[in-house]
Amino acid sequence: DSSSFRSRAGSRGVRRRGHTINSDNADQDKGKLIAAEEREIGAVGWNVYSTYFKSCGTKWIVLLVVVQVAARSVTILSSLFLSEWSAQSEKPVPDHSVGYYLGVFGAI
Repeated sequence: DSSSFRSRAGSRGVRRRGHTINSDNADQDKGKLIAAEEREIGAVGWNVYSTYFKSCGTKWIVLLVVVQVAARSVTILSSLFLSEWSAQSEKPVPDHSVGYYLGVFGAI
């Protein structure tokens, strides 16, 4: 729809491609398709992270943290279990059968 790319004049400013420009700057930007954007240099500020987390909501942040902790725990647990399983090969009589180790590793 080409109408969304055309400039529209309003009482508060000129809107171009979803970007609103104050009417004070409208005369300077007349005829331009894209307005100049501001850009910051350096690290992302904590206020950006704070705004992001607030917009996500508490339950989603908690869920994200729980899922991340669970994923890391499973990775660590599988490594520990594999090291225990490989240590059984040094024993003359293993503590459990191969089926046991395959079942536990598959469950992890």
